[in-house]
Amino acid sequence: MDQNTQEEKPLFPMRINKYLAMEGRGSRRDMDKLIEAGKVIINGRVAVLGDKVDEGDKIEVRFRGLKEKQEGNDHALARRSKRFRTGR
Repeated sequence: MDQNTQEEKPLFPMRINKYLAMEGRGSRRDMDKLIEAGKVIINGRVAVLGDKVDEGDKIEVRFRGLKEKQEGNDHALARRSKRFRTGR
């Protein structure tokens, strides 16, 4: 079998921030912030930076109460009635 056609499997154990980033939860740096905030749980205990996970570990990410500032997205949407006039 050609090496390029084989699907790569992640190598375990791996750092928790890398695992969460591979799962599509955000960037590794964003995951570091979640870990520091105590929002990541591995097998029932709060994760710390540098923790490693194995294939069978239970991982929870709690986003409740986390405020994120998204830069470059400073506009707001509003509903307007048909009679509302804009500047154009």
